[in-house]
Amino acid sequence: VSTNLGFDLGLFRNRVNASFDFYESNTDKLLLATNNQLFTGTALSWNNVGSLRNRGHEIELSTTNIATEKFRWTTVANYASNRLKLTDFGGKAETPITGERGEQYISQVGSPLVQFYGYKTNGVWLSQAEIDASGFTPSNVTVAGGLTPGGLKLVDLNEDGRIDEDDRTVIGDPYADFTWGMTNTFEYKGFDLSFSFQGVHGIEMYQGDTGYNESKRQVLNYSKNRWVR
Repeated sequence: VSTNLGFDLGLFRNRVNASFDFYESNTDKLLLATNNQLFTGTALSWNNVGSLRNRGHEIELSTTNIATEKFRWTTVANYASNRLKLTDFGGKAETPITGERGEQYISQVGSPLVQFYGYKTNGVWLSQAEIDASGFTPSNVTVAGGLTPGGLKLVDLNEDGRIDEDDRTVIGDPYADFTWGMTNTFEYKGFDLSFSFQGVHGIEMYQGDTGYNESKRQVLNYSKNRWVR
């Protein structure tokens, strides 16, 4: 089910034109792999379950700044914002997923469809002495590389004196808060010149390169004694 509302506005003999669009789309019966009971002979099966909502707006403004017999300058600018929300995920409140590079994602009902899932950090371990003074030991830090000089300090988010999988949390998502663009066009005696600017704001990224590149993953000397900044 989708709804789209829009209107156009022209001013000053159409030298200024504006277009506004607002939309909402609700999708159900998503194709998802769900768990089966073992007596069926297969662990997973594909079912049409789950739903999501896509809502946003777009604005476009075009102006004729100068218009003479020999010269013309026009500008077109646009702005768009979109929010994608998971409203049902096969009856589950949340589902963690591991990517091909070892990165982790999570899908949570009521949140964006995909979010980055991991540990918050608080600086870098500067020395083994600093690690020894912290009170953390291999017995209460079960995350690989969590106690390595030059490595990241992971936050004990639930404050239980341990750093383990229970300290993972949502650390961002790959969706933009908004996008924008602007194009200017100049025309003079049969020649024209145009240039554009565009931007994307609010996207968060996960650096998965260290777990993906084969030389870094298999040749340990590539990352031995490295420091993370």
